[in-house]
This record gives sequence, structure tokens and C-alpha cells, in this order.
Amino acid sequence: MSKPKIDRSVLGEPLIIVCGPVGANKHEIADELHNYVGRPEYRFSEYLKSLWPPNAPDKPSQQDLQDIGSEVIRQKPWSAFCHEVLGVKGRVKETQQSARQTQHVPPPLRARELRVVDGARHVFAIRYLRQLAAPADALVVFVEATREEQVETLRRRGNNDAAIRSILRHPVEAETGLVSMMADFRISKREDVGTVVGDLAAILEKGEDRYLALLQSKTGLAKEQLLDWRINSAERYETLKEVVKLVGAIASDESVRNWLRTPQAAIGRQTPWETIESGDRDRAIEAAIETIETP
Repeated sequence: MSKPKIDRSVLGEPLIIVCGPVGANKHEIADELHNYVGRPEYRFSEYLKSLWPPNAPDKPSQQDLQDIGSEVIRQKPWSAFCHEVLGVKGRVKETQQSARQTQHVPPPLRARELRVVDGARHVFAIRYLRQLAAPADALVVFVEATREEQVETLRRRGNNDAAIRSILRHPVEAETGLVSMMADFRISKREDVGTVVGDLAAILEKGEDRYLALLQSKTGLAKEQLLDWRINSAERYETLKEVVKLVGAIASDESVRNWLRTPQAAIGRQTPWETIESGDRDRAIEAAIETIETP
């Protein structure tokens, strides 16, 4: 198997990861963000389209792309999938960008560093995109849409009612709620993207310091220990941050602290804290997902 041809200029650079449910018009938001920051844009769907048979009589439908995505997830590790998306097959050609050319106010300096990644639908996709961006940041923008808006968008794309029901129920859409918990910023598809870019730039200016207060309150750890981990044990620090964001979205500070130190069936009766200390990032996140999904 050949190695994915990743765009190495992406490694270590900050990313905007645009997520949201199917039919939320994420492409439009991602295109507008691209127009503002002027950096390359990458799409999960663009990579999946490259896997469609070149001699097929028709272009892939939304359902076809969902099925291809499920197959890729089954066959490839997440790291390889994300490498492919950030490669030549996932990069959006300039001619495919939104035809609407608006006059934008130049974004704040830090925002101009951002590259746009459109279409992540899974917690582990975001986890590996953040790893590829490290030590730079990867900010998650979640595009919200009501079920009525999703149906309207899918119908406008030529899908009948039966196809719409199938698209909305497809397994690849199952983690949308979990992904929303990891968002740094939420917008609706009607909001002004210029405001979003300005706010994202402000978040970037704060850097990692914006997480310290959150982690202190959710874990009970001293600031000094968190800073030590951030500098000397990045893997532990990043795992703790992602797990706390997930579980903290549904639990109080005290509940998060208790959960971290309680054995979990999903990870062989280890505590999440033990998996974090051992650097087992995937298992800690699996425990967080299991906790969130358990009624």
C-alpha cells in the first residue's frame, strides 16, 4: 500500500475544522472561511469522491459518499484517513470554490494563518487532525442546522423523501452530537462568517491559556501541574484536554473529577486517569464516548 501524499505544508499549522450535520451547508461556510483567510481548503468529501470509479456513469450521490466513508473507516486507521484528506486528493481546487466573490475586510493577522478542513464527522477524525496540526492549534467550528433545514437542503440537492430519510439515518452521521461537544465555536448557516473569523482570531491570540481555567475547574489539578504537563508531557496534556471537553459538556465539575478516578468497563476497569497518565489517548477518549452514550 502506497503512503498517502500529504501536503506537508499543513503539518504544524493551525486549522479550522468545519463540522456539522449533513445538510447544514458546511461547504458554503468553509468556502467563505477560505475566502477570508486565503489559505488552501481540504474536504473529506473531496477525498471520498477520488475513490469513486472514474468510469462510473454517474457522479456519487450523498449516500454513495456516506457508504464510501464507512468503508474507509473500516479499512484504514484514522491517522491514515486524515493524512489522505490533507493530501492532494482532499485539497479543493480553486475552481471549485464558491462562485460568489464577496469583498472581505482583511482578517486579523493570526486568522490568516488558518487552513480550512471541511466535513469531519467523528471524534477520532478531530483528534488526529489536532495531532497533525500540533504544536499549532486546531479550532472546531460546528455549523448548526435544524432537521427542517437539513431536509430542505437535501431536497434542494435533488434527493427524494426516501433518500433523505436514509441519508439522515446513515451510521456516519451518528457522532454529530459528540462532535458538537468538542466545538470551540458554534454558528448557524445564516450567520456572518466575517464575525466568526474575527472571533476565531481572538481565540488564537489566547492560545493554550484559554484551557487552563477550564482544566483547573474540571479536574481539580493545580495550575502548576497543568503547565508542567503542557510543557513536559504533551501527550498527557492533550488527552486530558480532549476528554475533559467531551465529558465536561454533560457533567458538572465535581462529576468530571469523580469520573476521571472511577474504573470504567469500556477500558478494562481502569480509571480514565490511569489511561491518561499512561499516554493511552485513544482508550481515554473511548471511555469518554462510552460514558456520554450510556443512558
